[in-house]
Amino acid sequence: MEVGCSSHPRLPRGSLPLRTGSIRFAAIGDSGTGEEPDETPGSASISRERTTKAFRQIFKDAAGRVCKREKRDPNTVVAIFIPALTCLAEAVLSFEFAMPQLSQDGKDLIAAHAKTLAERAQSWKAAKKYEIGESELGLAYRAFTDNLSTLQEIA
Repeated sequence: MEVGCSSHPRLPRGSLPLRTGSIRFAAIGDSGTGEEPDETPGSASISRERTTKAFRQIFKDAAGRVCKREKRDPNTVVAIFIPALTCLAEAVLSFEFAMPQLSQDGKDLIAAHAKTLAERAQSWKAAKKYEIGESELGLAYRAFTDNLSTLQEIA
């Protein structure tokens, strides 16, 4: 099948003009095939990718700071990670609620997650600090998305 337009009367299907100033369109989601779309704007997988990408360096940095310490006092590990965990929880909430507000239970959830993270930190190896940061980001993201109702303050 061929498609056409006034400036390109007979282009093979799937071709787009690549001239400077030409307009090209791309479809997201269902492009008329009748099949379910893989991803749509606002879908959970897109939200997760954007969120984890934004926080990746922050978690790697925090893991690196912990790994540089000879002694990994749990209170210090918690203090290093609490800001990143709190910001991540607020970001997760912002995808679901127009005016996200962390509840006291949500703050307690973040603190409990930080405490278990501090326990894991006792066995971290400095050579693996970037992998650790990635892993901890994934664990936190899952914990927060699985507990949205706990995080959100109900007005």
